[in-house]
Amino acid sequence: MLFRSGDWNATGSWALGVVPGSADMAKINGATTATVSGVVNVNKITTGGTSTLTVDSGGSLTVASDFFVGEAGDANALTKTGTIQLNPGSQITAPTIVMIGSWNAAAQESFLNIAGGTFTIGTRIQVGSGAAGTINLSGGTLDLTGIPAVGTAQVGEVGDDNYVPASDDYVAATGTWQNLRIGDTAGDGTVNITGGELITYGMRMNFNNSGNAKINLDGGTLRLLGNFANAFKVRDNSEFA
Repeated sequence: MLFRSGDWNATGSWALGVVPGSADMAKINGATTATVSGVVNVNKITTGGTSTLTVDSGGSLTVASDFFVGEAGDANALTKTGTIQLNPGSQITAPTIVMIGSWNAAAQESFLNIAGGTFTIGTRIQVGSGAAGTINLSGGTLDLTGIPAVGTAQVGEVGDDNYVPASDDYVAATGTWQNLRIGDTAGDGTVNITGGELITYGMRMNFNNSGNAKINLDGGTLRLLGNFANAFKVRDNSEFA
């Protein structure tokens, strides 16, 4: 569903006059600002076209599947870029993958700005993909430690003496391997921390040696968890300042 402008939960903000639900994909493509001030549940989000998606105080956005920032738009027209703005008192939950920056190397840089609130990501965030991506964290929390399991997992296999089926509400835990990926492919990745807290279960910088990766820690807190080999993996053209 294509967004026009205004408040996310207003029917008039959407091209079809219907607010997308938990099974829908939402697309924000154009020089517009989408504002989340209430509760929103959607399956996928793709942004771009120089748009801004803002989550304000009291707003809660849950994206069940892929969350792509800067994937929409036209690189030739310099509009393949997007911005996410998270303000104090708000929250975003994304159980799978968040990408800041298009797969297209010709695209423009995209941004995630966190001034407050909490952004919880289950699997990983890629800062810079084909194109550049930047995180600006000045307050709040960016939590990349994964989402804990819900319910009880299956024990054994059917027919085993110790077999116990999973509970009806069981959902597996997510995100246990280098959840923060900066400059992971050709696009440059930058993380600027001046306040707040970024907590991640493992991280890697410039994984394929084709881009640049940088962390600027000028305030706030960066917490790196993980008792496994390569919990912190750094390649050439990476900088920690």
